[in-house]
Amino acid sequence: MNQQAPIPLSELLLQAAKTFQEVAPQIQAALYEAQESFASFLDQNAEFFEQLDRFLKELQYLPARQREAWVTAAERGWYMNAKTPVSMRRAVLDSKDALDSYMVEHLEEDWTAITESILSAHPERREILECAFQLHIEGRYLAAIPLMFAQADGICAQALGAHLFTDHEERDAKLTEMASNTDSFIAILLAVLGRRTQFSAGISKYSAPKKALAPNRNGILHGSHRHLDYGTKTNSLKTFSLLAFTTFILAKATTRKITPVIEEET
Repeated sequence: MNQQAPIPLSELLLQAAKTFQEVAPQIQAALYEAQESFASFLDQNAEFFEQLDRFLKELQYLPARQREAWVTAAERGWYMNAKTPVSMRRAVLDSKDALDSYMVEHLEEDWTAITESILSAHPERREILECAFQLHIEGRYLAAIPLMFAQADGICAQALGAHLFTDHEERDAKLTEMASNTDSFIAILLAVLGRRTQFSAGISKYSAPKKALAPNRNGILHGSHRHLDYGTKTNSLKTFSLLAFTTFILAKATTRKITPVIEEET
């Protein structure tokens, strides 16, 4: 079969130059129109550059605001994950009830994607994790919650060298060391992981307001008669959010840096 001879490079360049000459007037006209439009916009919005300058200055406070939102969410029993929409912050700023509703809806909608990411990160734990997830799906929260607590604790120990719930001083030291070797965004999330919340509080924290924040790991696993009423869907999802967050942030902190998402203000 005869093959068509390749077109010489010089001919290709000439064709490209000819094509550019043909479209150059349209390009020039489009650029001129864009310049005119921007000039008109500036005439009608004299404060544009002032607002832009203010916005750029505000960016320096973004990490602190993210930290405040995530700390507040953790204190209310909720943690972000790789699938959490940026609008979570607005729910945090709204109220505890708003955050509860938001996170329940998010975790149920993204359940499959989140569970698959956890299983992918820890295939050696698949049998136990799948059992915990199935127990939750079946509404057997009394059994699902202790299993997820145990796996979050073990995943932390595996990645960090210190357990999440028991090795407090060693865990904090290792989190600080890990944070010093990564970027500021991951460091913020690592600090959130080490935050003392109702999850890790002592068994004596059994008042109704405390229980409304999160299930108490110590009270549950030690079988305290003060903590026998933990088996709810919301508590199970809160524990699941902790497990997903622990998996997510420790995987990111030990592999590569991640970039924060700039959240829109309403």
